[in-house]
Amino acid sequence: GDPSQVFSAGYADDGEIVDTIAEVNRRYRYLLDPHTAAAWHVSNSVIGERPVVVVSTAHPAKFGDTVKRAVGKRPKAPPGFEDLSKKPERLMVIDPDPSELDRVLR
Repeated sequence: GDPSQVFSAGYADDGEIVDTIAEVNRRYRYLLDPHTAAAWHVSNSVIGERPVVVVSTAHPAKFGDTVKRAVGKRPKAPPGFEDLSKKPERLMVIDPDPSELDRVLR
């Protein structure tokens, strides 16, 4: 089919992200992180009436300042979050090939 009928794209500026976090929290009592708020905003403003799945990948506590601007308080961090910055960072460079990723994940 025509790709323009399958895919849509958009963006949210900082103000729209803060407004979306506040609106979703007020309306659904769910606290979005800024990345998910951008996706939510785009799904409502760009995509329209088609069904949409918005997948959240971050905890709102990671973006405490932005969330506080939206709802007036910092989100409570999940257990283990406070020590996260003290853990060692690990990096692995692999070839851009699905079989290489499969090998690493196993």
